[in-house]
Amino acid sequence: MLATGEGNLAAIWTDLSTARDEARESQVLYYCNYDDDYTVGSKGADVTQKLETLCAQILETTGLTQDQISHAEAHPSATLHGLALPPECVRWEKMSDLLPSESEPRLGEVCIVTSLGLSDPIDYFCLGTVFTIQVYRNSHWQTICRRALLKKDTGWQHWKIPLGTVEEILETPVRLRFVTDNYSRAFDPAWPSWKWGFWGQPQLVHYQGTSKKVLYDFYERADQSHALIVLDKDGAERPFDQEFQDSTGATFKATAQGGYDGTNAPSPKQPTIAAFSPYKNGLFGITIAEFNVTELGKS
Repeated sequence: MLATGEGNLAAIWTDLSTARDEARESQVLYYCNYDDDYTVGSKGADVTQKLETLCAQILETTGLTQDQISHAEAHPSATLHGLALPPECVRWEKMSDLLPSESEPRLGEVCIVTSLGLSDPIDYFCLGTVFTIQVYRNSHWQTICRRALLKKDTGWQHWKIPLGTVEEILETPVRLRFVTDNYSRAFDPAWPSWKWGFWGQPQLVHYQGTSKKVLYDFYERADQSHALIVLDKDGAERPFDQEFQDSTGATFKATAQGGYDGTNAPSPKQPTIAAFSPYKNGLFGITIAEFNVTELGKS
């Protein structure tokens, strides 16, 4: 009816709000019966989210309350017709992990060494956090590691990501990005804390047989990173508008205490970078910390 202009606002609202409420109920039943399924409920969740978005847009566009619109006899305006096909929402799609081999680093190899973890205790509404490391090569950003930690992944996971030989690293300036992205299946985005992701003392390490040398400590130089966000709504990069924590809630902050902003990192405690993606004021997206690696071995 909204797309064709048939019926008044009250009739359209009755149909939409009923469909939204029934979709919510169906989704809750799915979660209760499949509590170990850490997806968002596939197509059912898409339907619920689209109906909730459409209902909210109608109220915002008309300026009416739910009680007022349920008695409105006016027909929808041309602006409301355009809401009949709302834009696609960015939704969780499980991406394949991109992980290094578990073999020990070779002699002379340089690796990014880091731990990955979720907050402890974990937020009930957390679906997962995706940790990604990228290196700038051949005029574009190349993903060299991607790991999704889901709600049941407790404690730290330790990774060594090969970057090249020490000669290669010293010969060419290295640009790296640490990317953090959160997902939830909560009906209301205000319910989750969104403060889940922690990088455990990431370092650039040169392996020299039985010994190793730290060439660059990203934890110690977290304040030298170029922190960015990319919002789902437009896909555009922009720098943090405040140091360490953006107005959207995006955060990239070194913390020796093993926690930040009321959230605890996993145990055992270690020097940690809290990396939270945007979540305030209905703005969601990813957090990026970019490093230009220089003065190797002087960290």
